[in-house]
Amino acid sequence: MTEATTIVTWAIAIRGALEAQNLLSESLFAEAGLDISWLKDPNARYPVDNMSRLWELATEASGNYCFPLTVPQYVQPGTLHGLGPALLASDTMADALQRLVRFSHIVSTAAHIIAHQHDDELVVEFVPTIAVVRHGMEAFIATTVQIARMMLQDYSGTATRIELRSPTPENRDDYESFFECPVSFEQDRWALVVNSDLTNRPLPLANAAIAAANDSVITAYLAELTDNIVDKTRQAILDALASGLPSIELIASKLHLSARSLQRQLSDAGESFTQLREKVQQEMAQNWLRNSNRSLVEITFRLGFSDQSNFSRAFKRWTGLTPSQYREQENA
Repeated sequence: MTEATTIVTWAIAIRGALEAQNLLSESLFAEAGLDISWLKDPNARYPVDNMSRLWELATEASGNYCFPLTVPQYVQPGTLHGLGPALLASDTMADALQRLVRFSHIVSTAAHIIAHQHDDELVVEFVPTIAVVRHGMEAFIATTVQIARMMLQDYSGTATRIELRSPTPENRDDYESFFECPVSFEQDRWALVVNSDLTNRPLPLANAAIAAANDSVITAYLAELTDNIVDKTRQAILDALASGLPSIELIASKLHLSARSLQRQLSDAGESFTQLREKVQQEMAQNWLRNSNRSLVEITFRLGFSDQSNFSRAFKRWTGLTPSQYREQENA
């Protein structure tokens, strides 16, 4: 099993919160087994086990049980690598949520995010993949709320309810003051609950080109974190599509493999090159139709199709709709 990791820029926010209290972060990083010089490399990652220890040491040194809630004010969009700018540039909150669910591992592989509808509420659940400390999970949820406030340019009414697995603290009012909504402790999940109406709200900083560019940066970064041949092949296809429909021979050469070896490895992973290439085309087509004003002609050629009629037939096979119908439905 691959070791769970967290991007080092997350630790920069912890350091900022510590130094605001005149606490020496260097000694705490060293005690947690973290090389503080890594903070100079925005692509570096720390093991989650060591980060968990830093959270515990930092909270203890601060003398504040709610220390995790002080960290989000030191989070900038770049703290989340390409995900922060992509979230801010998303078209709507729903669009941003899709990115958060898909790309949250750029922040930490210790948890993944799922979102599900329940009556008139949308539940965003943070599901640990390993044993975690409450500090990191609280800060992750608090940072999500903080980023949502940045996206909306509105610092009130973001969440309707917060559910934490943490023990009930003596100063629970501090939690409700930060989140500006009821907070429940000792729950069976880590969750942020919002009113469904919020997800359809257009975002003031929406910019499809910036969002798409950062999606590519994130995908490339995440591909480097894994030896998963499917992820690596997917990224290579994305990179090659703008120059035409890539062959398996071309993608294999980019991955320093023979075509036969690539096909065999994909088969072992339950995938085929042709199916994966189509999945990438469909995903990008739906993204551009939903989140950009690109013409159908541009999308056709950027996805490697020889002409618009071929693209339209493929898209209708994927979704049951023509590209124009899909765009109209998504932007209604």
